[in-house]
Amino acid sequence: MKLLIAEDEPLCLKDLKSLDWHSLGIETVLTADNGETAYEIALSQKPNIILSDIKMPKISGLELAKKLSVNLPESRFIILTAYNRFDYAQSAIASGVSSYILKPYTDEDVMNAVSDAMVAVREEQRKNSYNSTVTKQLEVSKHFLMNYFFNTVSDKSGDKNELYDIFGSFEADSVCTAMIISLDYSNEADSFKDNFKIFNHLIRIFESRNISVLPFFNTTQLIYFFLSEPVATPAKAQNSVLMCANAAESYLNFNYPEKYVIGVGNSIEGTCNCELSYNSALDAIKHSFYLGYNCIICISDLEAPEALSDYQYFFDDEFFGYVKAGDSQNTSSMIKELFNSFRSRQAPVETVQRICHEILVHLSLCLLQRGHNPDLIFNKTNVWNVLQQYSSLNALEEFVTNIVDVVISAIAFHNSQKNQGLIDKVKAYITSNLDTSLNEIAEHFAHSPNYISNVFSKEAGVTIKNYMISERVERAKELLATTDKSIGAIAAEVGYKNLPHFSTVFSKHAGVTPSIYRSSLINKD
Repeated sequence: MKLLIAEDEPLCLKDLKSLDWHSLGIETVLTADNGETAYEIALSQKPNIILSDIKMPKISGLELAKKLSVNLPESRFIILTAYNRFDYAQSAIASGVSSYILKPYTDEDVMNAVSDAMVAVREEQRKNSYNSTVTKQLEVSKHFLMNYFFNTVSDKSGDKNELYDIFGSFEADSVCTAMIISLDYSNEADSFKDNFKIFNHLIRIFESRNISVLPFFNTTQLIYFFLSEPVATPAKAQNSVLMCANAAESYLNFNYPEKYVIGVGNSIEGTCNCELSYNSALDAIKHSFYLGYNCIICISDLEAPEALSDYQYFFDDEFFGYVKAGDSQNTSSMIKELFNSFRSRQAPVETVQRICHEILVHLSLCLLQRGHNPDLIFNKTNVWNVLQQYSSLNALEEFVTNIVDVVISAIAFHNSQKNQGLIDKVKAYITSNLDTSLNEIAEHFAHSPNYISNVFSKEAGVTIKNYMISERVERAKELLATTDKSIGAIAAEVGYKNLPHFSTVFSKHAGVTPSIYRSSLINKD
């Protein structure tokens, strides 16, 4: 650790330098007899601690501290001063001084101040080392956070600052094109390491072409999202990515002995839609069944991209998750968004009818997953024939909305009936096992405690805890009235091991203590 002493009085400078700094762990002691020299030495030698007199020629101690606080923010500055005034203390703090020593001072005063500063320096170094380690780990781990990236970038109302901190800044309206390199699976232990090495080599190749790329790694899938400038057309963006795909093909042909396929997805406007491009790149790879391996397959050569970015998201889990949860508000909003996209893109009615047909098929699956007969939607009816009867967007939107409402209502009713049956069983179990707990109830009925608690509160209109207390108190009243058991025995029988606690709970719900309650019954008789 380095110490710089700045003092214009020769004797003071000599005395300060002669202190036993080595005992504190100071390896290097530098000296300067004026502020200007101290500033030059500090910039070149970067001392950890600077001990300076407040009054010096050319540059004062406070000026020195203020200037060095910009270039050496991790260094600790100690001022020697004869001024014991508040305004000087304020100036020192504002200048970045960590502490100051009043004259006259002892050697011990100086040594203690420097020792404290050394502790602060080491703590700062420890934090910086930790932050550096975390940064390095994050730099590697970000390649495995694709699902986190999808979820965060698609949240239009969310704060993107954390996303930018991890993946770097990018334009929200960039044109996004996904490229997936599917490598042949290998059982060899080194396949992960070897594939990750290829993954990193390709990143460097792509970045050398001055194209913005977000890379993700998934063992046998090397995934790259190319972000073109918002002014670029999808066609221009795709051409740039195809050049990168050609470079990847050339590299793999020379360095990778196994089979591979390069799938290029549709170029879609807006990074919030990057998952759509990813899915289309996956679809491209599936065509290797017909087109073969060790080649580039571009989805735009195989499928018409019309309205792709507007409706593919509809067949992800989000919409049908809302259906199964009985969330009519979100499902209604998403249907409106879907049909508005049809209007803005002027989608042909045949395309819309096909998409609506797909929605109805998925709704049938939702019913099956919730234990319903899918014939609830159409019983012995050709769904496609029904859809063809609606030739306008407004009519199709109203039709689909009504069907979704019917499905949600059926699922909600079924869930309510199912939950009510569960609650009845839970109540019966509590009555027979007054000393039970929420965890035991959850285990008995093979559900999580949170689920039991939430469903019970919703269906019974009371928390399960309060219901259990009420049942215990009612049973205790019955035992107090019909038996001569001791209050302690009754407390244990209804699930309370602690008699004072039982008495408190009973009094709160019955209005009197157990003994007074029993006495009142005897007096009535």
